Amino acid sequence: MQRIFFAVTMALLLSACTKEVPENDKKLTKSVDEKNIQETIDNYYSALNSGDIEKAASFVDYNFRGVLQDMSEIIGINSFTNNLRLAQKKFLGWKWEIKFNEINVFGDYAYSITSASILVNNKAIKKLNDVCSEKAIRILKRQKNGGWKIFRFIAVQDQTK
Repeated sequence: MQRIFFAVTMALLLSACTKEVPENDKKLTKSVDEKNIQETIDNYYSALNSGDIEKAASFVDYNFRGVLQDMSEIIGINSFTNNLRLAQKKFLGWKWEIKFNEINVFGDYAYSITSASILVNNKAIKKLNDVCSEKAIRILKRQKNGGWKIFRFIAVQDQTK
């Protein structure tokens, strides 16, 4: 009887000494990462809304690659930034609105699925009009400082609006 008690006690002690992170701690870490990812993307759009393309680009990883609808090539950070400048000129006084559909974290990478719209002031009716909407998937990469940057990007025009 003492041997059985000893074996059960040892099994419980050994199982308590595993290095596995408790599920609650995993959820807490994931929710902090998800919050930081959402904040990174929100800050990116805030910079766009303020007209600061350079600041928006600061939320993008230097190894960035992206694909935009109607483009036949994968673009890097410089082409991406130039496309933002062109769009900014095309949609003077733009305001981006964003909705997060999903965020998932996998270690040092994460993805977000978003819906976004460019709103432009319609002077005739004194109201913001939705002139362009997109669905986008962003892959984000954790940086050495623990923050996140946009690493990969795929966007297509949202035809449902």
